[in-house]
Amino acid sequence: MAPSVARLGGVFRYFQNGVSYLATSFISVVLLGLLWKRTNYPGALVGLIGGFAITLAVAIGFPAAGFKLHWLYLATIAQAITMSGIVLVSLCTPPPDERQWRPFQWTLSALTRYNEGAKRPWYQGPLLGWSIYIVGWVYLYWRFW
Repeated sequence: MAPSVARLGGVFRYFQNGVSYLATSFISVVLLGLLWKRTNYPGALVGLIGGFAITLAVAIGFPAAGFKLHWLYLATIAQAITMSGIVLVSLCTPPPDERQWRPFQWTLSALTRYNEGAKRPWYQGPLLGWSIYIVGWVYLYWRFW
């Protein structure tokens, strides 16, 4: 593994490369499942199984065909194709019942429900946690990229 890690420019880029290829199908299914009420089980199944095959085909096929693209572009292309497949299969199959998608669909009002009830102090709110998370990731990318 050491030669392939050295060729990619270090351990951080090596893992980022691998994770971007492995995560594209999962992210596609989760995003469409949360944001589009029409996503159904057959579409999600195509996204997970077919998405892995699409990602593999893009990651191997594009360089083999002579296209020299950055791995993030390849992952983006694979994700766009995977999401298109999920949409196509979901539209060609019966929609899910409302009771199946309603509790899981993201809405803007879901953010306001977090603070219902007793008022929390500022250090227990989501803003502090998200701020620490974002600053941590920005530092990691700045430091190791």
